[in-house]
Amino acid sequence: MPLNIDWQQILLHLFNFAILAGGLYILLFKPVKNFMEKRENYYKNMDDSASKKLKEAEDIKAQYEDKMKNAEEEIAKSRLGAIQEAEALCNQKIEKAKAEAEEITKRASESAALYHDKALADAKRDLALSVAEAAKKLASADESKLYDEFIRSAEAGGNNEKR
Repeated sequence: MPLNIDWQQILLHLFNFAILAGGLYILLFKPVKNFMEKRENYYKNMDDSASKKLKEAEDIKAQYEDKMKNAEEEIAKSRLGAIQEAEALCNQKIEKAKAEAEEITKRASESAALYHDKALADAKRDLALSVAEAAKKLASADESKLYDEFIRSAEAGGNNEKR
């Protein structure tokens, strides 16, 4: 044996190494490989689930934004309707107030006309009484004296009315 190499020992060590490598392969490599595959599948499933949930969240967000947009449009329509209704009500009240004002003005005019007519009738009656009284005085007294007195009283009454 040159260099003191025992081929039998080398072959036994190689055989032991092959058995050890095969055993370790069977005992360790396959379970580790299966564990790694399960772990990879687990994280892949988690990623897929997160992607689905993210997509669902984005869809819900889009729906929410659409609803908010529609709600804002409805609010604007409601506000416009309320404004128009308020304007219509205001116009009705203004028209009603104008009609009432016209009625009040009409009644005031009628009342003023009645008061004017009454005042005119009273003035005519007072004038008739004055004329009748003057006529009585004329009949009983001197005509020229009474005539002068009537003119003075008429002038005095005219001066009082002018003031």
